[in-house]
Amino acid sequence: MYKHPVIGDRLYSQSKIANIQERVGRDGAHMLITTNEIYHWNQRGEMLFTS
Repeated sequence: MYKHPVIGDRLYSQSKIANIQERVGRDGAHMLITTNEIYHWNQRGEMLFTS
């Protein structure tokens, strides 16, 4: 957490794919594992937290 939001803040979020991995399961099926990052900021452009 970078900064706590306060009452009255407008919150904005943006998601991006941070990583993609291909794996083969035990049954031989191919899988794509994605890692997503979500950024949250307020109306002043201050980064609040990531998830």
